[in-house]
Formats: sequence, structure tokens, C-alpha cells
Amino acid sequence: WLRVLGVAAPNRLAVNLSRCQARTSHGCTSLAACIGLRRLDVSESPGVDDDALAAVESMSRLTHLNCAGCINIRGTGLKYVAGLTNLRYVNVERCNALTGGLKFLGQLTELARLDAGWCNHVDSTDVCAFAGLQNLKHLTLARTQVTAAGVAPIGQLSALETLHLAGCRITDVACF
Repeated sequence: WLRVLGVAAPNRLAVNLSRCQARTSHGCTSLAACIGLRRLDVSESPGVDDDALAAVESMSRLTHLNCAGCINIRGTGLKYVAGLTNLRYVNVERCNALTGGLKFLGQLTELARLDAGWCNHVDSTDVCAFAGLQNLKHLTLARTQVTAAGVAPIGQLSALETLHLAGCRITDVACF
């Protein structure tokens, strides 16, 4: 039925498929026909993985992508997201298998909000890739492995208004 959705309404602006238990990479591929899609929410869908994110690569008008709680996203799939230059919002919170993939998001120069909190394997090396995110206004890295070493690159983000680091291993020294 997703193929029908994509073919019947290629300029649909938003699709919410959150909490769809049977969502698979094959199903997401069918959505690739929605060339005008601006917002895609596949949050809390365990079938969404790195292969499913490959389908997103053709959605060049996408401005919002919510993958929060997609526990099978490991990180390499975010390379498909890196070419989506219109993205303003990305949510990968609680993607606990996410390892090293945030570096790909460093290419999204128009990104205004990035939520990557509660990702057990996100650390300070991931944050180093954020230097080019000069339009980033909101960043959530709460309950990640970010340490004082990751705070310095964040300090270079001149547009940053909101920073959530609750539960991170940051000392007082990093805050001055």
C-alpha cells in the first residue's frame, strides 16, 4: 500500500508512519516515489534500519526526518541522509545501535535542530563533525557518552540557542 501512496500522491507533504511494527526497508523504498515529501516520521518503528534510510536519499525536498527510537539504525544509513540539503530537523533519539553515523550529518549546513539524546554509543568524536552546522539552534545530546572533549566543538556553533547535555560526563572545567 505504500507504493500506491507514493504513486497516487507523489507531492504529499507529510507522512507519519510512527510505531508501525511491520515497517521494513522494502516498505520505505516504496515511499521513494513521494518526491515532494517534506516531513517523514518513522519513529518507534523497529523495522526501520540503515537499509530503509537509503530510500530517503531520493527525497530531496525533505525538511524534517524523525527516526527516534528506531533501534536498528546503526549509523551507516545516515550517509544517505547527508545529501538532503533541505533538512532542518533530524531526530535520532533513542537509536541505541547508532555508532559513528552522526559524522554524516555534519554536512547538513541548513540543519537547525538535531536530537541525538539517549544514544548509548554517541560520544565526543561524533560531535567533532558538527563544526559546519552553523545554522544549528537546538542540539540534544543528553545521556550520551559525550565528555568535556566534545564541548569545545559545540562552543563553535554560533547560532546555538539550546543545548541539552543532561546526564553526560562533563566536568565543570568544560563549562568555562
